[in-house]
Amino acid sequence: MVTVSNMVTRQKPAEATRPRGGGRLVAGGLLAAGALVLAGAAADFSLGQAAGRDTAGVLAALRPDEPARLIELALQDLARNPARPIASREIAAARAHLAVRPLDPQALVLLGLAADARAPGGTAASPFMQLANRISRREPVSQIWMIEAASASGDVPQALRHYHTVLSTNPELFDLLAPVLVKAIDFPEVQKALRPYVRDDVAWMTNFLPYAAANGRLDSTLAMIGPHHAVLRRKAYDPITPEFTRRLARAGRGDEALAFARRVHGDFQPAAFRSFAPSPASADARLGVLAWTPAQEGGVQSEIGESGDVRVTVDPGASGIALSREFLSDLSARDRLSHRLVFDPGQRPDAIEWRGSCAEDGRPARSWSARVPIRPGASSQALPAGLLASCRLVRFELHVFGKDGQLPATFTLSDIALD
Repeated sequence: MVTVSNMVTRQKPAEATRPRGGGRLVAGGLLAAGALVLAGAAADFSLGQAAGRDTAGVLAALRPDEPARLIELALQDLARNPARPIASREIAAARAHLAVRPLDPQALVLLGLAADARAPGGTAASPFMQLANRISRREPVSQIWMIEAASASGDVPQALRHYHTVLSTNPELFDLLAPVLVKAIDFPEVQKALRPYVRDDVAWMTNFLPYAAANGRLDSTLAMIGPHHAVLRRKAYDPITPEFTRRLARAGRGDEALAFARRVHGDFQPAAFRSFAPSPASADARLGVLAWTPAQEGGVQSEIGESGDVRVTVDPGASGIALSREFLSDLSARDRLSHRLVFDPGQRPDAIEWRGSCAEDGRPARSWSARVPIRPGASSQALPAGLLASCRLVRFELHVFGKDGQLPATFTLSDIALD
């Protein structure tokens, strides 16, 4: 068998998306997928095909030398060892079975695999696989064979049409095929051929787009989506905007991150989001870690009010992050982090601490921390000179600590700002 990499052996990807290793994708991915597909097909065949035969009581009377049983055993054995030869006895059994049941897709698949073994890369297997596919579009082995045949001939649209069929009819194969397909989108011709499936929001894209956003090359996946950002507004795609914006920001491409969010969500306000102060705009959860994120679990809980006040409750002896954000900004040594602390008598926390670190990829692992004076009123903390300078993405965390032996402490931080 060959892999989807053959779709592009004659065509080089754009320089910006060229994979390592001489511009070719890693071969062999579909070999394992083919073996597992055979295993699944054999398991389904074991009862499904036998139950559909015309002979009454055939399940109880099935003999080891009965043609249907030999086909089943051959497929099961090929699943375990795809390289082993198909015996002439097994080929004869498939032919004999077709004489009785001429539209049996598993028998056709076995003959197709045998023909492919005799003449790899040729057309001998094609009539068997094409007929098996016409009989049952749900038959996965023939579909995968045709993916590989189209890949070998460089027919990208045809290969993707078969991907569409097999992922639509056999969604349980997603985990096997998605890694192969996500590597292929490094090539512009694959990106272009996939855009109609994105535009039409086909069923398997609900799984594939989030997978590609997390595992594919950043520019390749963005190019595959192309202009079809409106599709991503569906709830099923909620993880995509925060994933892309996080990856773009950490790559030092903060402006692109906000532009992407604006294209997906027409009501997103990039200018308001850039403000450091907590607010409904800067706490827009659609941007994930780039937005202010309050804690809602364990012994620490917090919420951001409409006015930007942050109300925090910490249980006795508990500690954790009450508020966090990866902030897009160029900080300077003159910047100070300021806020106003308010708490009632008996609600005093044990400690409050601001922490910061550079979250941009490829930057040195620098960090700072500053304890907040536990007294009502305004205070500020200087950012250590030069420690985070030139970092365009800084992670801020507000850590809180509860006192032992008292009721939960509730307090409010307001007027949070970088001065």
